[in-house]
Amino acid sequence: MSNHQINQHAGIYDRFLVRDPASIHIENMLQTMPPTLSERSIFRVRHQLRKVNEKAYDPEILAIGPYHCENGKFKFMEEQKLRYLQQLLERRKESVDSYMPTLRELEERARNCYAETINLSQEKFLAMMLIDGCFIIEFFRKYNNMIPTDRDDPVMRGRGIINSIRRDLQLLENQLPLFVLSKPYDLTEDEHHEFSKVAIMYFQVNEKAPAEI
Repeated sequence: MSNHQINQHAGIYDRFLVRDPASIHIENMLQTMPPTLSERSIFRVRHQLRKVNEKAYDPEILAIGPYHCENGKFKFMEEQKLRYLQQLLERRKESVDSYMPTLRELEERARNCYAETINLSQEKFLAMMLIDGCFIIEFFRKYNNMIPTDRDDPVMRGRGIINSIRRDLQLLENQLPLFVLSKPYDLTEDEHHEFSKVAIMYFQVNEKAPAEI
């Protein structure tokens, strides 16, 4: 074989051996692309809608779930969430350790329910699930007179906060998956009701509001 033929074969070999960097970059992007999941059910409001009236789609006082959880303007209700969790644990004589195994099993499935990738660390995501979930559970119980309400409870004291919470709990972005609420509810269930029934009791009674304490 002549030197010319050898060089031709070497050139063909080199073209197959040395990959185009752009091809490698695109393949890496394809490999790291999250799969399309049928579980995704909690979405951000589309920009076209949000820009018409930004305030219509943001929580007033209560952030639920990961989309608004690190916004400092909800500090008051963040404190109330922790107070409700503390009351639940004291009533049942339990610690947060009682709930962590169940929540860890639910974490991946819960993350997959959100349309966007949630960048919260595992520690923060699990804390959000427990604190937000137990607040909603205890709030529904108090609202439906299933457990006593403290006279100094600022959440249940009057109609203003109650109405804001009702509005915030119905926002598209301000949600936890139902199973994240049902599992902790089942672990703390004293009333022999399913969580879905307790939630329906709350949302159906639109005109009801606790009396001023």
